[in-house]
Amino acid sequence: MVSKAVGQAFGFHGKVAIVVGGTGTPGMGRATVLELAENGADIVVAARRAERLEALAKEVTALGQRCVTVPIDITAKGAPKSVVDKAMSEFGEIDFLVNTQFATVINELVDVEEEDWDRVQNTKLKSFWLMCKHVGRVMIQQKRGAIVNISGVAGLYPESYAGVYAVAQAGIMWLTKYLAGELGPHKIRVNAIAPGLTHVERNERTGIMSGECLRSYLDSTALGRIATAEEQARGIVFLLSDYASYINGHTLVIDGGPLPHWWRTRKTGERI
Repeated sequence: MVSKAVGQAFGFHGKVAIVVGGTGTPGMGRATVLELAENGADIVVAARRAERLEALAKEVTALGQRCVTVPIDITAKGAPKSVVDKAMSEFGEIDFLVNTQFATVINELVDVEEEDWDRVQNTKLKSFWLMCKHVGRVMIQQKRGAIVNISGVAGLYPESYAGVYAVAQAGIMWLTKYLAGELGPHKIRVNAIAPGLTHVERNERTGIMSGECLRSYLDSTALGRIATAEEQARGIVFLLSDYASYINGHTLVIDGGPLPHWWRTRKTGERI
């Protein structure tokens, strides 16, 4: 985690952050919650699993910060507004919003069922927009705030069987750009991160961090390893901080750097 001294420079003491989707263990949302709390922010965290929320709240409290939990399906009608209303009733202000909610389906687009398309887009793009909408209205009144949306490198280039997910991730990048333009005049910054392969619970479940999937990723990444959730959280914390005070509408790629094609072929012995 970032040190307390750095956290003071970031200016998080006395700030209030909403994090949506923060209970994966390990997970980017959870890591972000702890990073923010370590550096002085009070937290409102919304996710489906109540028992994990309560465990996370205890960790935040142990760091000396308040934590309000909202067990909720963020795709349910009215859910995003209810999270914002809860934050305002508890704290009276919102300084930061981090959207980390996740859903995917693995299939070619022509074979994807309509309900799977809707599930991914509702969880990713639609709920991100609704959270930004309702938090944005609060921040406009405050004339301050910062938002970070978690997108992904799938939104930058095609990946096999990830069309639905990639469309959502690309949409989040454009949502971020448009919101940055609309909210910037109100002194509200909106940015995104695009993580590469990261050690999080959902990737453990899918098996993407083992076998051929892992080897292929490591062979294409300059640093030769996957990211930790904490490394992604540090990028989020930076974008929320005053150190990023002139960064707006940007998607920060955190993927270890791509290897040039000529180097990949040299490593694998394939012909260019």
